[in-house]
Amino acid sequence: MSAARVAAARVLADVLGGRALDQAWPRADATMTDPRDRALARAIVLAALRGYWRYRGLLAQLLDRDGRVDRLVEALLLCALAQLDQAITPPFAVVADSVSAARTWL
Repeated sequence: MSAARVAAARVLADVLGGRALDQAWPRADATMTDPRDRALARAIVLAALRGYWRYRGLLAQLLDRDGRVDRLVEALLLCALAQLDQAITPPFAVVADSVSAARTWL
């Protein structure tokens, strides 16, 4: 499970919960020592926020819960969709890391 992808999902979950993006980064940065991981996490979060309404609508259609899921799981799915849509990382890595993170959190 990639530290950058997990950190990105946690930051996005914080933002969806009402925290300012600038306030969400320090905790995530503390979990990543490699600057490349920090850059990847930022790219994922910013892509997910740019496409939020589109990805949110897609999730609502795909989920069998009227689009209602735990905020952290929703953030993980939004980050995965952003990575796939924007070709940020290879699809196999996105799916493998997302499934691994979801198993850990659920």
